[in-house]
Amino acid sequence: MDLRLTIVAAVIRREGKLLLTSRPEGKPPYGLEFPGGKVEPGETLQRALARELGEELGMRAPLVLDPMCRTRTDKLDIWFMRTLISPEETLVCREGQRAFWIDPENREETERLFSEIPLLPNDLLFWKFLRSG
Repeated sequence: MDLRLTIVAAVIRREGKLLLTSRPEGKPPYGLEFPGGKVEPGETLQRALARELGEELGMRAPLVLDPMCRTRTDKLDIWFMRTLISPEETLVCREGQRAFWIDPENREETERLFSEIPLLPNDLLFWKFLRSG
């Protein structure tokens, strides 16, 4: 029996920048992540991510497309999903988290932010994957 939690994470680009969010206050672990959350029983990856983005960031109609990458640990199975949002979409951080639009090509900016708020380990693996491609 597989006891891993299935997690979905949105890969959202706007004007060349990627969306990262801090973990909600009081929900360990501390750090930055691609936004998303747990897949509930009976949900598809796409439906779960659309629900999580609505609950956490107030997104009205994200278009969740295909998986870009999957990482696995003993406890987590994380799917990083290509996701589109309207250019007019306004984010509302509903759980005390903070949102950041980060240019992956701007190493100085990313290093400064990641030194203040570290990227969670699985998200860092995916970030490196994006930077290498």
